[in-house]
Amino acid sequence: MALEPGFTSQTKADEERTEVEMKLHRENLVKDAKGLRPDFEYTHMSEGESLAAYLARLFDLINQMMSYGEHLSNQRIVQKLLISLPKTNDNIASVIKNTKDIEVIDAQDMVTILKGYELRLTRHRESSTERAFTSLNISPKNGKFGNQNVNAGGTKFQKNFKFKGK
Repeated sequence: MALEPGFTSQTKADEERTEVEMKLHRENLVKDAKGLRPDFEYTHMSEGESLAAYLARLFDLINQMMSYGEHLSNQRIVQKLLISLPKTNDNIASVIKNTKDIEVIDAQDMVTILKGYELRLTRHRESSTERAFTSLNISPKNGKFGNQNVNAGGTKFQKNFKFKGK
């Protein structure tokens, strides 16, 4: 096909523009990925933050880094999880480091262990709070509740009990 005078081939110009745009896009991806690396390195779980909120924040950052082409090994993610825990979780981090092979354990397994530990701590806190409130025994004055006789435990005396003396 012959081009009319004054018209240039748009395909060659389009190819050159596309190559330049792709190169710029790749460079921007590398810059973005390098910008996320310090965020990953300095991310820590704060003392009052829940484990679920921290994990969501951390894995969101990891997913962003991976979408930019940055590779994070499973071992590095597991190390990051253990290093970034607050002081309240030092004992579980120590147990995991001493009992599990950090080079082999999967990040999901680590998350499962940490969530189980947090659940156990929460359960112990709740049960101790419940025990604190159940230890408060509120009994009515003079042993009566309404028109009924009550013992110190708050239950009715049974009048049909017959004592057999021996």
